[in-house]
Amino acid sequence: MIKLQDISLKLGNFKVNNFFMNVRPGEYYILLGPSGAGKSVILQTIAGFYKISSGKILLRGIDVTELSPEERAIGFIPQNSFLFPNLTVRENILFAANIHKIPFEKVKEFFEYLINILEIEYLLNNRVVHLSGGEKQKVAIARAMLLKPDIVLLDEPLSSLDMPLRKKIVSTLLQLHRETNITFLHVTHDQEEAFILGDVISLIFNGQIEQTSKKNALYFFPRTLNVALFTGMGNIFNGKVVSVDHENHQVTISYKNYCFVATLHEHRPSPSPSTAVFFGIRAEEVMILRDGEPLKPLLEPNILKGKVKSITEKTATHTIFFIDDREEIELEIELSNLVYRRLELFTGKSIQVSLKKSSIWISPEDFNKEYIVK
Repeated sequence: MIKLQDISLKLGNFKVNNFFMNVRPGEYYILLGPSGAGKSVILQTIAGFYKISSGKILLRGIDVTELSPEERAIGFIPQNSFLFPNLTVRENILFAANIHKIPFEKVKEFFEYLINILEIEYLLNNRVVHLSGGEKQKVAIARAMLLKPDIVLLDEPLSSLDMPLRKKIVSTLLQLHRETNITFLHVTHDQEEAFILGDVISLIFNGQIEQTSKKNALYFFPRTLNVALFTGMGNIFNGKVVSVDHENHQVTISYKNYCFVATLHEHRPSPSPSTAVFFGIRAEEVMILRDGEPLKPLLEPNILKGKVKSITEKTATHTIFFIDDREEIELEIELSNLVYRRLELFTGKSIQVSLKKSSIWISPEDFNKEYIVK
């Protein structure tokens, strides 16, 4: 549906070189990354606002590289709505239909669907200047979608909204996508937003995509150290591969005076013995073992004895800071409030933890050299 083939462009000091991307029909595709990574530049280039110096932009299998934004027949939802302040909400939504001289009767059914799902019927006769930020963004969504484009581009559409309203519009976007099957390409820096909405997520740094995956693969099996850090993996270490057991799909990694066993998954590169690697585990995947309970086979390797160093209370969770008895390894452990209360934890309490071998992430250090963001 959307293909970027080896595109390059330069905007001031920012460059995009040899960029590829492929969005399939009907996907909710997220382009995620930090500020300044090039997300909006890519999106606006697809929309036709910037000219590329080389490569091709294909929409629906057609080369649109030289076409104007109007000729590309896509919906575009900008960050700050950019509505016409002198027009009413109804007039803003119907703007494209009026420009193309499409009678209201031809868009009436979808118009009513949009204003109902977005809950803006009561605003139709209001002028835009009297709307809140969230109301304006709802109107911008309706305006972009009125003519039923098969592609809609969303450029950080929720970044200026407060949390309750953002959650509401996220839910509405999911419903719109599910019920219309329109292809959405959505740019954001917000990970929660990305993981709720995205079928597929591409993580971009410095004008280049570093990983494209289904959301769970990106979160649990990051391709590089950059991806692991950006998605919040707090427990990351430098180790060395001791052995690789391909028959049992596992690898043994040494770190200080410990050896850890990790499962080899299709999402992870398979390292060779003596390879230096980054490895780690998400805080919510570290298991605290209850005294006296039999160990499940999955939890038998990678057991550490130590104590609770400190505890940070949050809203729905507690973060436990663990240090092993040798004072060589510190871990963050994320627990729900219910589990935290059941374990009766306190600072200084002796505990045992297990790093599930199926949850340990691995990435060879050499593989990361070209990717490390300075």
